[in-house]
Amino acid sequence: MPVVSLNVVSGDVRDIESEALVACFFDDIRPLKGEAGRLDWILCGALSRLILDGKIRGSLGEAALLTARGKVRAGKLFLIGLGPFSAYSLDALGQAARIIGATVANAGVKRILIEYYKPADATEDAGIAALRSGFQDGVGDRELAIAVLASGAGSGAPPTS
Repeated sequence: MPVVSLNVVSGDVRDIESEALVACFFDDIRPLKGEAGRLDWILCGALSRLILDGKIRGSLGEAALLTARGKVRAGKLFLIGLGPFSAYSLDALGQAARIIGATVANAGVKRILIEYYKPADATEDAGIAALRSGFQDGVGDRELAIAVLASGAGSGAPPTS
């Protein structure tokens, strides 16, 4: 049985220590918003360059691994696509969590920091349950500690900062 722990943290993404930082983004919202947008700024447009060069689009489950270049307190940075915003649902959240769980576990990561905001079609409890269930399915028999960044929690809209 996988061991998935999930807790909510707050603070500046640059100051929270984690083995890996997971930034999610939609394929139809530009410029990047939320922590993905902040990270793009911090990394001098590196995430936008990947998108503009066609290396990543933001399709559901699409993933890229980057170095954080010492700009945040995480050794690895995963950029994960959530698909189109209009299709972001409880089901899409569960699928994305499963893919994220498998991706980071296969990379040997045991602690992640991730931004979360609930789909418009979900209650907060249902969103967290889908997130936890998806991660459990994705990690298999491995261990994963998830710190959910509070900045996006509770929003059914794409992050705006």
